Amino acid sequence: MKTLLSLSLLMAYAATSDETVKKYIGTWNFKDFTEQLEPEQKEVIMDYCKDMYVSFSEDMTYEARIIGNNETGKWSVLDEQNKILMVNSEGNERKVMVTFLSDDEVSFNMGFGGFLLNKVKEKKEDIEEKEEEVKEPKPTKKKKGKKEKGKKKGKKKKK
Repeated sequence: MKTLLSLSLLMAYAATSDETVKKYIGTWNFKDFTEQLEPEQKEVIMDYCKDMYVSFSEDMTYEARIIGNNETGKWSVLDEQNKILMVNSEGNERKVMVTFLSDDEVSFNMGFGGFLLNKVKEKKEDIEEKEEEVKEPKPTKKKKGKKEKGKKKGKKKKK
């Protein structure tokens, strides 16, 4: 009976963990700070955070730009879904406290501040590249068959 109860609790925990992990999968772009900052302080920090994103993959790898630094590595959910462990490709660990998680927003506290991120389909840098492509003017093509104004029509010779 004890074994059956332990197994049931383990399966319930695993199911909850799988559902929680699925919520994290995707790309999250910086939206705002979760803490009140002085205007001067916010302006300085915003320069570092405006292009911040974290992209969590199903294979438990991640790609991120955090405070201006690009990194890749592996991730996992810890402590009953309240923390994420991120281990970058150099072996450095980052424990991130999750203070809020929904289908489209997550709030992280990384030890140097709290951040609110939105779930998106594309990373911010990919979106910005597409916006730049749209801003660039497309070359115009001259239409064939029309003569330029001001040119005289040539006379046809009679045979």
